[in-house]
Amino acid sequence: MTQLRDFRDALLSLLTTEATFIAAVQTALGQAVTSAVKTNRPIGEIPVGMYPCWVLELGDGKAAPAANNSRESQTIGLSSQSHTHETQLALVWMDNDRDAAGNARADLPYYLTQLMLRNPMPGGACELAVLMDWTPDRAVNHPTQIWRATIESLHTFPRSG
Repeated sequence: MTQLRDFRDALLSLLTTEATFIAAVQTALGQAVTSAVKTNRPIGEIPVGMYPCWVLELGDGKAAPAANNSRESQTIGLSSQSHTHETQLALVWMDNDRDAAGNARADLPYYLTQLMLRNPMPGGACELAVLMDWTPDRAVNHPTQIWRATIESLHTFPRSG
């Protein structure tokens, strides 16, 4: 397996097994989130019986700058190269109560930030992972709720291996 697959799997595990995070999300949603999907798919293809669930998808990546505040990327000939990588995730759940769902959407960034602060290197498969942004669905799909976020991680790939 590669670092990105290892990272995705470790993040997925944290989302569904880290007790403090699970308890916080359960308080926000009124139900535990214990299922997840490793790859993106249309919401309509996720059986309602899986709700609530996390959906993850490996996103874009790019070479990391050679130094802080640098516009130069690392060059060939080094023993390794660093990359920043985005992992897209979504939480999908059903909630007929608009206010409760709105409160959950407001709380989720806080809980996910705390999870990443407690686990900055999920599975040891990256050097750092942080919550970069999030997008609530603003109840557009009500009563289905969809909250999306981006986790950015830093990975160093060796020349051989």
